[in-house]
Amino acid sequence: MTNPVNVALETKIQVLDDDGDADTGAIVSYIVYDEADAPFQNGNMTHFANGIYTISFTPDAAGEWTCYTYSAAPKFKISFTYTII
Repeated sequence: MTNPVNVALETKIQVLDDDGDADTGAIVSYIVYDEADAPFQNGNMTHFANGIYTISFTPDAAGEWTCYTYSAAPKFKISFTYTII
C-alpha cells in the first residue's frame, strides 16, 4: 500500500502482558525515521483502549518511512515501513 506525501498516517499496536491480556499501563516509545533514515519524530505512544497504543505522523517527502516501536515492560520491539509517494 502506498500513501501520499503530507497526509497523516496512524500507527497502532496492541500490547499484551505475559498472561496474554491487554496491557493498559505500558510505556511504549517510538521513533519515526524519514525517507533518508534520519529521526523525524519520537516520543511515547498514547493508549486509547484494550491495550491499543497509537501515534500519528505526517510524512513530508516521498520514499520509505519507518515507525519503530518498543517497550521495556513488556519487552518488545516492532517496526512498520510505509511507502510514501
